[in-house]
Amino acid sequence: MVKKKGFTLIEIVVVLAIMGIGFLVVNNVFSLVINTNKIANNEFDLQSNMRIVSENLNQKIRFSPAVFTLKKETFEKPKKSGWRYFGIEDVKDSSGNITGKQVVEYIPVIEKEEIVDGETVITYKSTGTAADHNRKVLINNINDVDINMYFDKNMSNKNSKLLDFVIEGVTKDSLRRKMTISTKLQALNAMVVEHEGNPAVAIAYRDEVPGKRVKGTQEAYAIITLTLDISGSMSYNLNGHRPTPTNPSRIKILNEKTNKLIADLKSAGDKIYIRIIPYDTRVDGYDKSLPEFQNIKGVNFRNLSAGGGTNTGEALLKAYEMLSNKSPNIPTGSKVNYYNILLTDGEPQSETRYVLRGDRSGPYSSYPAQDMNNMYHSEDVKKWWSFGTVYDYTDYYFFRDKWTSTLYNSSNYYGTKSGSVIYGMKYVKRIAKDYISTSPLGIKSYVIGFGAGNDRLSKEIASYCVGHDSMVNAPLNKDGKSAYYSATSSEQLDIVYSELTEIIKGDMWHVMGPYDN
Repeated sequence: MVKKKGFTLIEIVVVLAIMGIGFLVVNNVFSLVINTNKIANNEFDLQSNMRIVSENLNQKIRFSPAVFTLKKETFEKPKKSGWRYFGIEDVKDSSGNITGKQVVEYIPVIEKEEIVDGETVITYKSTGTAADHNRKVLINNINDVDINMYFDKNMSNKNSKLLDFVIEGVTKDSLRRKMTISTKLQALNAMVVEHEGNPAVAIAYRDEVPGKRVKGTQEAYAIITLTLDISGSMSYNLNGHRPTPTNPSRIKILNEKTNKLIADLKSAGDKIYIRIIPYDTRVDGYDKSLPEFQNIKGVNFRNLSAGGGTNTGEALLKAYEMLSNKSPNIPTGSKVNYYNILLTDGEPQSETRYVLRGDRSGPYSSYPAQDMNNMYHSEDVKKWWSFGTVYDYTDYYFFRDKWTSTLYNSSNYYGTKSGSVIYGMKYVKRIAKDYISTSPLGIKSYVIGFGAGNDRLSKEIASYCVGHDSMVNAPLNKDGKSAYYSATSSEQLDIVYSELTEIIKGDMWHVMGPYDN
């Protein structure tokens, strides 16, 4: 008989163990391959989505008239009708715990579209609730990847229309692999590109539709007095010498750059009204009724010529009277910003006086109470026709339009006096500090010191215009914007005018910006 040899139990167990180990190895290899492939696919999809989102955003804001970057706390506020929002939000579970992040877009809902006078007009839904926008997820939460996104702007160039946009994904594994898409967003048509500050995690922009007008979302109005020094010193070059072909006069530079300023303001739309106020010893048209403001679209700037003294106080008074009494016909309820831009190249050596003349015991009750209650200067003057002494009582602030009946009579008259910078600056301070800075209109003042050598005096005027009792080194308007600018060259005046244009355009959109508060 032949004996057949079989497998022992131990051998079977060993074989099964070896097979099990082999299966585990193979299974782990396959799992690793599958997971690696899955991660690679996820990373590829994420990178692809990041690129698509970046390119789409660049295309959308390219033609937007207003772009604002937002911090996280601002982005979380209720959204405003007619504005499109793009940013990164936390994903939370039912307990409020953060489990990840999503890149989202809030798209304003169009309520209706109609033809009005041959023009297509869009009305956005405006209920003040979340129903005004549709929320769209652009990049969903990925368990294995942390998503980050931020916007930045080069603040050394405040007028730049470029934003740096970075979106990145970082794997949560030990390798911490980073996928980054970085690009520059170009808001080429934007009147304002406002950077709220770092870290900005979102962006809001006007959702303009080409060829269509949006109803009820017009920006605020701007009313501007442009007060320009045309005194005799403006006939010299910026260094105070006779002009040459290569070093032209201040007035020539002023004419050239002011023409450009008007053209730039015209590009901001038809919600700007302006009045140009030239001044020397007196304000141009001082003896006439206040003129009307002009819509910027109809302004044709005429070149100015230089001559005479420098009565900055009367120029400021004229601007104040214009802004206070001659506002253009603007629809009721409209938002309005008021501005006075003063360009001066030297000392105010003239002041305007409303003179009350009489002897020591004169019947002053017949004089306007405004003058007697606010007497600013008096002097004892010996007149050749008088046996005694007569007195000139002067209030440097005068309401010419209210008291025209008292002009140039024997006892009450208006006139100017020149030669004293001390009194000229007192007059400036009276108008600037007591009236312009306290106006309920919230007048924003911008003083440009033009040419060399008058920096301190111009800065002092700017300080009075924003309410200081004496000169401060960096006078500011209530919104934190500088009230003083120095321009000692043609190029610098161009830069200052451009910056003021951007401020005005920015204010027009800030009032009607992406958030109510």
